[in-house]
Amino acid sequence: MGDDRRGGHTWKFVSKGTVSSPTSKANSSLWESGTLYVARYNPDKTGKWIPLLLNTATNPIPPSVISSQEGNVLEEKVKFLPLPKRNGVADQTEDGGIFKCDRTNEATALPNYQNKKLSDFYPTQGAVLSDAFLAANLAGGTPTARPEDLEVHPFTKEVFISYTDGAPGSDGYPDSRIFQVAKVSTDVNATQQSGGLYKIIEDSTDGTGLTFRWERFAQGGEAGSIDGAGFANVDNQVFDNKGNVWGVTDMSTGTHNGFDIGAAGTPTTIDHKISGDVSKFTGVFGNNWLFFIPTSGANAGHVVPFAYGPVRCEMTGPTFVEDTLSRPKSLAIAP
Repeated sequence: MGDDRRGGHTWKFVSKGTVSSPTSKANSSLWESGTLYVARYNPDKTGKWIPLLLNTATNPIPPSVISSQEGNVLEEKVKFLPLPKRNGVADQTEDGGIFKCDRTNEATALPNYQNKKLSDFYPTQGAVLSDAFLAANLAGGTPTARPEDLEVHPFTKEVFISYTDGAPGSDGYPDSRIFQVAKVSTDVNATQQSGGLYKIIEDSTDGTGLTFRWERFAQGGEAGSIDGAGFANVDNQVFDNKGNVWGVTDMSTGTHNGFDIGAAGTPTTIDHKISGDVSKFTGVFGNNWLFFIPTSGANAGHVVPFAYGPVRCEMTGPTFVEDTLSRPKSLAIAP
């Protein structure tokens, strides 16, 4: 599961029960008992699943660590890790809400959150799950780049994850050791922050284990940029019966073909020599669109454009019906 926010997490839920029949209505009860895990990505391409339980140790990743690969091209105020606010912790005077631990206060504030248990911050298991975003940061889960959709490869059983956008924002800051959070160089071809497709390869055969490996399958960004696969802001995805992964994009409508009211659009000027937040670079792709990427064979990893949506629309939910690609929700028009 994904939490589509900036700095959101990647999750899995392991039920205590098992599926008796894929079509059984009784499967809904599988959610009633089990464990929710948050992914911790390591820079060496390994990872582990951290359970969100009352007895789980607290080990938040310091803001200075998650921002260590950014290159100081973004404002300091965006380099923070949201943690639960508690009276008496880090000089706070009230319970509830968000405490922003950043690079200016982590030396004094972070020790108040380390080497404890989630039960020191939450009275019940229900409270942990209700506040899973902050609890996951507290437990050491990796803040990620807007995980919008997850699909399982039909043949390899690898989990493909659409991370829509690496740029940080008011919700949080993705780990820059794992995700591209900005254009960190003035080099015109430097890697762009336009999200990407990642893979989780479970070490366990049934997906219930606590360790995994991960890979970046395709980095978002213009094809001429370093590692850029030729798409931006991948959103929903689906696999066909040949193992190709199909993706749609959710680029901001503010960059679509000159965005303004009426027939006359306002040009979006793109300067490839700048560094930092380059969200406007998505304007080079025009409208949101649909593409596929072979996952095996000679063309594995190459983006194949398939269709464009109308101006100022968001492409959503590609679904196969027999041998055809259907759009059951038609077009979701972005506000």
